[in-house]
Amino acid sequence: MTRFTVWVMVVASTLTLLACSAAKAADRSLPSDTGVINVRDYGAVGDGKADDTAALRAAVHFALDRQSRYATPPMVYLPKGTYRITGPIAGKVSDHGWSGGWRAGLILWGESRQETIIKLQDQLPEFGDRAKPLAVLATGSESDKTTKPGDEPLSGGGNRAFRHSVINLTIDIGVGNPGAVGIDYVANNRGTIEAVTIRSSDPSGAGHTGLKMTRNWPGPCLIKDVLIEGFDRGIDVAHHEYGNTFEDITLLRQNEAGLVNRQNMLAIHRLRSTNAVPVIKAEDNNGLIVLVDGHFVGTDTRVAAVTGKGEFYLRDVRIEGYTKAIDIQRQGAQSVATENGAAKIDLYTTERFGMGEVEEAQPLRLPIQDTPAFWSADMSDWVKPQQHLPQAGQGTEAPVDGDWTEALQAAMDAGKPVVYLPNGSYRVSKTILVPPHVRLIIGFQSSITLGKDQADVVDPLLRFVGQGGEATIVEHVWISGHVEHAATRAVAFRHCDLNGRYRNTAQGTGALFIEDTIGPKPLLVQHPQNVFARQLNIEFGHEPLIENHGGNLWLLGYKTEGEMVCIRQTAGQTELLGGLLYPLRQVQGGTPAFLIVGGKASLSFAMSGPKYPTAVRIRVKDGEQNLTASAVGGRATALVTLTAGNDVVAKAGQVDPDVIQDGGVPFRKGKQSGDTPAEFTDKNGNTWSGVALGSTPDLDKPDAWKPLQWNPAAQRWEGEALADQAPSFHRDRILRGRAGQGKLVGLIFKPAKPGVFALSGKAVIDTWLPDSPSTVVVQIINAEGKVQRLVDQEYADRSVIDWSSHEALKAIRLQQGDRLLITFSPLKGQTGSLSLSSQDKPTAIDPLPSP
Repeated sequence: MTRFTVWVMVVASTLTLLACSAAKAADRSLPSDTGVINVRDYGAVGDGKADDTAALRAAVHFALDRQSRYATPPMVYLPKGTYRITGPIAGKVSDHGWSGGWRAGLILWGESRQETIIKLQDQLPEFGDRAKPLAVLATGSESDKTTKPGDEPLSGGGNRAFRHSVINLTIDIGVGNPGAVGIDYVANNRGTIEAVTIRSSDPSGAGHTGLKMTRNWPGPCLIKDVLIEGFDRGIDVAHHEYGNTFEDITLLRQNEAGLVNRQNMLAIHRLRSTNAVPVIKAEDNNGLIVLVDGHFVGTDTRVAAVTGKGEFYLRDVRIEGYTKAIDIQRQGAQSVATENGAAKIDLYTTERFGMGEVEEAQPLRLPIQDTPAFWSADMSDWVKPQQHLPQAGQGTEAPVDGDWTEALQAAMDAGKPVVYLPNGSYRVSKTILVPPHVRLIIGFQSSITLGKDQADVVDPLLRFVGQGGEATIVEHVWISGHVEHAATRAVAFRHCDLNGRYRNTAQGTGALFIEDTIGPKPLLVQHPQNVFARQLNIEFGHEPLIENHGGNLWLLGYKTEGEMVCIRQTAGQTELLGGLLYPLRQVQGGTPAFLIVGGKASLSFAMSGPKYPTAVRIRVKDGEQNLTASAVGGRATALVTLTAGNDVVAKAGQVDPDVIQDGGVPFRKGKQSGDTPAEFTDKNGNTWSGVALGSTPDLDKPDAWKPLQWNPAAQRWEGEALADQAPSFHRDRILRGRAGQGKLVGLIFKPAKPGVFALSGKAVIDTWLPDSPSTVVVQIINAEGKVQRLVDQEYADRSVIDWSSHEALKAIRLQQGDRLLITFSPLKGQTGSLSLSSQDKPTAIDPLPSP
């Protein structure tokens, strides 16, 4: 049900003028052996007088002209200095050839934000025409097109602009360059502009755009701790893909608008502005802007602070010096005036939807924590694995057998707060343990990988261990394996690729921070934990990309790709502030974007391209509720708030009051311990138990079956590792298996006494791979292990099984020691589930009357 309410608290007093200045970032001096490309080695002088254009171009060219630019692209390092340039610096190796010369993986790293300056010479004719804007710095996407000299150059727009990053420096367009763009930026999946100042030194603020993101297709990427001073437009974003995340942005002295958006999804946390023009200008109905925590100071009361079209979610925004706070020009939207030029916006949304037990949609307002940071300028605090090679100091920098396990573990155990990985790849063959004294693991675009046949053998690749300690931060590392959080301290991943699963153990209670990261897949919060994610990109998979089983999950900017469940929650809370869902084709089989089985959630998101017909599905006591894509307009949704729950009140007269049994398959409630087996007795004294069956050939081998154990956070019984969603038997009476990994699950029925029984009711199949078939087997196994198959049938995805349609299940004779086994097996290796608690008629096994 749609609920529209505008909450505005107007303050009459004048607010204190916002002090707009970028915080001084820490200098980031580096050891001499990190493998970065130093522009001084290519002739750059950095004295503000010499022309360093050719030197910077040569360094960039050398960094990009290599095959390793995806996993281990080297950084381009700029020591302190003012680098005067007279032409554009672009992420290219040439002006023609494959991809028109554009390459992915341009990473510029300055030693000091204040003292590392790329300075455009004043009054350059090439930058003098505002109608023909030209960038001081530009990144671009790779393309399979090839151009020849004389062809029209490629723009560099596209969706293969991976990992472009600009960190810890200043871009200055000088004086008298009205056509100059500070940074013309496109990045995909991960990429960042962080701790950067983009400024016009012109007294009038002359300049086209500070940060221009208008080529196809900007994002997902993270723009963090950025100050833009001057320019006609501070930030300009266009196109409907793929979503962008902003945090700690300061806008000063723009001539037209601070931030302009057309069709994109922008997730923003902390935006500060002092301007005589609108702070936010939305130019298209299909855009979504989510902003939490803004402070806008206007110096011209004739304009509105926020103006334009599209969907908005604005929260905790202070406004002063503007005639109007909000002026949205679309049907049904409400404008908000100021009083004496001031307003405080507690919450403004262009639309809201409440689901489940929610009476009026309100955000969860989960507490927000900043990502921890650590840096040491003392090089004696740094250690690298090369120092622990057997042949260290003998002129060789790699292990003889190529296995870095011992050297990398020795570096972790060396007692130093910083472990650094010089640019390159580090293959290991065992789990690497990260102890509490390690504060920072920094790779200079390095990778930690496993051998070809070790992906399923070494699990996890990284394990964070120990009690206490400050947060451990992992930066600029490609990790090709699973990660396990088994420590009480916080762990943060920044600018990383996590090509495996993340999971926390019962001891892994420290917070998780994720920034500008590809993966993990899946992100599995299986025990209570606080999670803070900024610019999270997870793509594809035959299972939910995120599983929340009791944590508090806060996401600012979340982009998906594929047709699977994006978030599944059985317990806990999830607050999504700006999601961009990108199925590559129309989603089939009823798969929802968000599946909320239990707990609370508030969601702000947009969909691009083909749609999820079901945007949100929740479980409630009497069934389920669905919010369709058409109900939310098919594109952007400012706010959906919901509470889901499936607790069933135990009926009076049950033999065991702790067993929930509503005429179907029972389920034990109440507190369980980690070693509690999935075994309980129903009201007739019959025994039920859930078991892991292993691989398909083990279906008929009871000696190979293993009891499922209780996971209290997920409220379900799981396989022995308590680390995956399959095999498992869930609180809502769902059997889940994954055949491709030999993780089948079965439910055993053992009668209290011999007799004739009927399997009745219904069950529903749901697989994460749309339209994929599954097999259901029902069999009797007697005390001697002899097997009698009653049902062995393949079903399509989303099938509803009516047990009474099988003649063999209408009168099942069970003798002393016999067991009836129901097995679910999804085909094609994906995860799937068999719900035994159909909404209209749950599965039940009842004794038939004696003849």
